[in-house]
Amino acid sequence: MCVEARSHLGACVREQSTIYGIAFVLGLLSQTTNSIADPAIMGPGSVTCGKFAADYRQNPDQVDSLFFTWAQGFMSGFNITETTGTYRDMAAVPIDAQKKFILNYCNQNPSLEYAKAVMELYHYKLPLKKTAPASSR
Repeated sequence: MCVEARSHLGACVREQSTIYGIAFVLGLLSQTTNSIADPAIMGPGSVTCGKFAADYRQNPDQVDSLFFTWAQGFMSGFNITETTGTYRDMAAVPIDAQKKFILNYCNQNPSLEYAKAVMELYHYKLPLKKTAPASSR
């Protein structure tokens, strides 16, 4: 029997599927390994591309959501800490194309970390732009 609850937005959430989703994500994260003694990257970015691609084949929607959310935060972090008066236009490349780039990169480079695929996307696919002067923001 599945208990339904209403969120503050009125969307129906199925308790059972939520529990399964949380268990799936925790399972993914518990299997992450990093060959670096003092990891500079934590979470989904530290997973190998091979692990990401294998998990993606098993459950593409949940894996894609978890990993790409991490990727967007990672790239956004780079953008907001940029001190050279430039930034990467993350909206210039459609989201589906960004996801496809990462998946293709990971399929071709299974031993590299997922974060490396995201860095490749960030540095080589997203166009560099000048930061607008503060008075025009």
